[in-house]
Amino acid sequence: MTDRDERLAHLLTRLDDERRGGRAPDVSGLANQHPDLADELRQLWAVAQVAQTFAKAARPRRDSPGPLG
Repeated sequence: MTDRDERLAHLLTRLDDERRGGRAPDVSGLANQHPDLADELRQLWAVAQVAQTFAKAARPRRDSPGPLG
């Protein structure tokens, strides 16, 4: 893993920690603090949010019947 990759992973973890803590992740703030990573950080965060949305939608609901009914 390159230094750039490690920095991006750290920043994405910070954003996810903010989200999990109930705060709105400050993507713009981090992007402004790290202009060399800004575009990639925004893109990766957007992809992570889409993946999370699909993962939530794919989870079976507790009140729905299983595959056998």
